Amino acid sequence: MLVYKIWLLLGGYMLDDLDILNTLIRTIYKLMKSSENDWVSWESVSKEIDGHNGKSELYSALADIEDYRFYFVKHKEKNVILSEIGIRYVQSLPIQQQSEMQIIKQAIISYSRSLNPISIKINSILKVTKVEKKYVYAISCELSDETIPTETPVEIISDDRSSRVQGRIVGQDTINSIIFVSLDCHIFEDILPAHLKLDRGFLLSKLAEKFDRIELFPNHIESLFLNPTDNNKKLVIYSTDSKIVADQLNALPIPWSRVLWGPPGAGKTFALGRLVIDQLTTNKDSRILIVAPSNRAADNALIQILNQIKESDDDFLNSLFRDRKILRFGYPRKKEILENSELLGPEELDVLNQKVRDTAESISIAERENKTDDEISIIRAKLLAFQEEVKNAVNIHINESQVIVTSVTLAYVTETIATFQNWDLVIVDEVTMVPASMCTFLASLSKYRLLLAGDPRQLGPVFERSKYTTETMFEWMGRDIFDKTGISRGQGVERKIDTTDSRLAIISSQRRCSSGIWNKVQHLYQGITNLVDQSKYRSIIQLPPKPEEIVLMDYSNPDKNIESDTFSGCKNYSKSWQNLYTADLAIEVALSIAAEAKEKISIAIISPYRAQVKLLRQRIRTELQAKSTPYDNYNIESGTVHQFQGSDADIVIFDLVDGYGRNQLGKLLKNDEGLRLVNVALTRAKAKFILIADKVWCAKAIIREDNPILWDLIFRLNDSEQIPVSPPKNQNVLVESPIEDKLLKSMMSIPQLKGVVCQHTIFNKSSIVSRADFAFPELKYAIYCDGKQWHLVQNQWQRDHRQRNKLIELGWVFSVFSGNDINNNVENCASQVLNTYRSLLRK
Repeated sequence: MLVYKIWLLLGGYMLDDLDILNTLIRTIYKLMKSSENDWVSWESVSKEIDGHNGKSELYSALADIEDYRFYFVKHKEKNVILSEIGIRYVQSLPIQQQSEMQIIKQAIISYSRSLNPISIKINSILKVTKVEKKYVYAISCELSDETIPTETPVEIISDDRSSRVQGRIVGQDTINSIIFVSLDCHIFEDILPAHLKLDRGFLLSKLAEKFDRIELFPNHIESLFLNPTDNNKKLVIYSTDSKIVADQLNALPIPWSRVLWGPPGAGKTFALGRLVIDQLTTNKDSRILIVAPSNRAADNALIQILNQIKESDDDFLNSLFRDRKILRFGYPRKKEILENSELLGPEELDVLNQKVRDTAESISIAERENKTDDEISIIRAKLLAFQEEVKNAVNIHINESQVIVTSVTLAYVTETIATFQNWDLVIVDEVTMVPASMCTFLASLSKYRLLLAGDPRQLGPVFERSKYTTETMFEWMGRDIFDKTGISRGQGVERKIDTTDSRLAIISSQRRCSSGIWNKVQHLYQGITNLVDQSKYRSIIQLPPKPEEIVLMDYSNPDKNIESDTFSGCKNYSKSWQNLYTADLAIEVALSIAAEAKEKISIAIISPYRAQVKLLRQRIRTELQAKSTPYDNYNIESGTVHQFQGSDADIVIFDLVDGYGRNQLGKLLKNDEGLRLVNVALTRAKAKFILIADKVWCAKAIIREDNPILWDLIFRLNDSEQIPVSPPKNQNVLVESPIEDKLLKSMMSIPQLKGVVCQHTIFNKSSIVSRADFAFPELKYAIYCDGKQWHLVQNQWQRDHRQRNKLIELGWVFSVFSGNDINNNVENCASQVLNTYRSLLRK
């Protein structure tokens, strides 16, 4: 009974007790050889076998079984060596011949073992809510730029070691350095000072366990890892139309497996949605699993499916939605999904799902009201807590669903999904971010059809090298499926994709990027047809800062007399990087674009660094605090490049951040990884791409071999595509533009507003905070006119003192009017100023 109990506790994955014993004895013997005094700890034994130390007590208990006790010598229950009998026994064991699945499993374990636990300082702990028997907390801590997967075990340890509480991660706000943790018990602030200890290898060990259930590759899966034969050449799928590619995939005789490749903007996610629709229409009993490396990518895939279901007007497809046969399992973020309770589980969870929607809306309201990061984190943690409760309750519903969309991590840690190996169709989107080992496991769940979709010139798996890294570890944990299968070879601009490989299904066109943007990357995608409709982008291209598809905003050589808090260069911030000057410039450009736009457009401000994105999001939130603002209906968002893979925007502003304060280009931007990152940043843009960089610094710190695409964007643009940025200057004039003159005349026609002050400089002590176009200083009320002639003066972008993010801290309120607002109805703008003026007088 004891052996059986241990077998269960170990996960029930080993074949029998002799296999457990032999593994344990071999491991102890191996560790003894590298130990200075032969003794090895049970924790090191557990980590060697499983990649984490969570099973040390169980292995120790195994050594106490009466039939096996004589093989071991234990010391104080913490350490062990083999007895002489144990040594003779292990030396008598035959040399192990590993299967391919065992090799993959060992690569995963070895890599997880190389990921040392990390200790993160806790700044504050915010209690949020209780869900069933769990407590959810928002923990502010000092994070680096890495993302920690949900479900990762954590331990909160007081610095004096008097308190230890275990839990697991249920979410993360990387931008604001918040980790959301589910704990079994309540904790108090007096546990501080404390730190979080994270076992980064634990989840990978759970993946490794799954390989004991896979004896051999199914034939249609194994073919992915073999070179295609000549007989398969007739099966090559190749078209400029993503619909045709999806339909041809659906028509293939089963079983089949394919890798779907296309450039950015090819319509890969559309093709996935089309394939799902085709499959459900062809076989109404199909069960389909769709996974992606991030919640954002999973949401995008599901939204594409939903859009196509609605467009189809098919009764059966719509009944799948109504009858809750389509499930978004995990932690959705997109409003389009959260608003549809049919996607979130069984009907009896509707009340809880309503709490999810209400809480998500509360986050939006809190951001508009400029609540503090801590206040917003508390609301976000409540959202995750409700989603966690939904996730736990929805496990049974998984078996009743036909289409399940979830993250890669949840696919292998959720037993209900991971143990069902008869999915009619398995799809992995953004597959280049998924290591080959994870693809192998996900492939094993497919019974008839497998599709892996991605682009090897976009971001790859996150792999952490160390002195313990082996070639086998890198093969299975550091390489994407394109490289592992040999479909893609080489690095950087030398990377080649074998477009004759019959394992590929190819969408050979791009329809997203304007021609000027596409020209910068087309050498990476030879044979791809540019089918973009350039005419639909004409009005967007004309927008600030110059009427070009690509613009370099060069902020080199700022005026030495500028206040130090206006230009402070690039700084290390919370293990990441920030540049206050470029953040303010990026926001100013985004708002000028929005002010000039005559139709609703999307603007994405992208940066390589989490700390910069945090700063940018704070600036965007502040803009929504204006008493009057033209930006409520504009989609201006910010994120890291990794967060935006799989997304796009009409205009992308790429804030490089790197500049004075650093000696060289950051490692994220160098070599093959850097080329992929800049390629992703550039090709998120549909119509216009704006790069903010210090050209003088780049000339000293970068060579073309570091990143040819980035180099060309900085040093090989035409003069018409570049614009110098000059520093803010005070002007001794009443108005600086026609729209200001128009608004001033309208305000002066209202008696109460005749005391308005033009070009008012707002100080915080001796530092300039902002220069308002108009102000009522005694009421601390500022008025701004955005979009005035694009801030161009003698073909330079004239910086403005527009750091509106600091006004609220100083007790000011402000209104913002765009050029379109003023030109279309200046009287309405003046009336809004009057209303705000009167409300401030009454206070």
